[in-house]
Amino acid sequence: MLPGGLEVLGIFLISPSEIYIHLQSKLRQILFALNKALSRDLRFNVSSDSLERILLHICPITNKITTRTFDVNDYKSTAKPADFKYQSNPLRWHRLNSRYTIDAWIPVSKDQCKQNLLKQIHSGLSPSYVAVINATALIDRKMRQDGDLLDPVGEKKKGKQKSKEHSAQKSFNVDLFLSLLTNNNNLKEVEPIDCVASMVVKGTMQCRGYVHIKATVSDAVRAVKQDIIRSLMARCEIQCEDLLLIEEEQNDPSVVHELPRRVFAPLSQSEITVCDYLFQGDSAGDCLNAFQDLLGLTIAENEVEMDCECAPTSLQNYDADVEERLSDAEELVTSGAKNLIVPVISAAVAALVAGLSYLLLQDT
Repeated sequence: MLPGGLEVLGIFLISPSEIYIHLQSKLRQILFALNKALSRDLRFNVSSDSLERILLHICPITNKITTRTFDVNDYKSTAKPADFKYQSNPLRWHRLNSRYTIDAWIPVSKDQCKQNLLKQIHSGLSPSYVAVINATALIDRKMRQDGDLLDPVGEKKKGKQKSKEHSAQKSFNVDLFLSLLTNNNNLKEVEPIDCVASMVVKGTMQCRGYVHIKATVSDAVRAVKQDIIRSLMARCEIQCEDLLLIEEEQNDPSVVHELPRRVFAPLSQSEITVCDYLFQGDSAGDCLNAFQDLLGLTIAENEVEMDCECAPTSLQNYDADVEERLSDAEELVTSGAKNLIVPVISAAVAALVAGLSYLLLQDT
């Protein structure tokens, strides 16, 4: 639900001091478990380089605030004291806008067919994730140095003029350009595989990130890349969870499943928006409970941005493509073979389409 550039820093506890002292060991375990859950796949972790997580305690009796940090990369690490300071003015954020188009055909080997669907998808999209991480970025159609400030104009202002510049949120458009070469492989290194299934992921996603006003160009690009990978992974996870509820429909080649589209809602008293994912036919009211339960946000339906991504208006072209794939496949299959095609259509800007086309061959 967090856009690129925003991360979970740690956990906080509000309790009397004696309870905090008694629970310190348990809180440390929770902090490490939290980090493990957030870093399930370190290969595609494009967040900040910091390996510290924060434990914040507030005593409601004395109003004392205690802050500790842990090096979560070392299970033997001990707590280190850290300063906690209030700001007189709210932190300002710059918004990053981007669109990412993916068109990936993914072969699935015999060994991969033994894995669950989500593992197959993430494994197949692995080259796409790597391509995003290694992509070259333009900020407002300009090539800029990584160490430069994203908004150098604000730093040049002085006095009230500088304060006014910093008080307004600015938006930047980030365009990513992917390399035509994947991991610098040449044709001599390509090896044939025994492919028994295929997967197609195709379409365009709406991406969004946020960075503080003193962020560098590198920070901004990293936030956008993080959002692309995080959003793509989230859609696949939600789709696979939904398929488990309608398992009987998975074996029907005529059924089309659409990946959820992305919607945004404002964070209370902030310029930041958070996101959720809705399936075709869901309304803004269907995501209000998620915002309330997970983030504690109480928002109205009219505050949800529903038009950032849209569903395809016609599936005729995709149905024809599926039938053509099935027809071609049947020529390669002998009697006793099993065919299973599951097209998955996603919702997105300019009709994001993610198709999962499976052809499982047995006894061939």
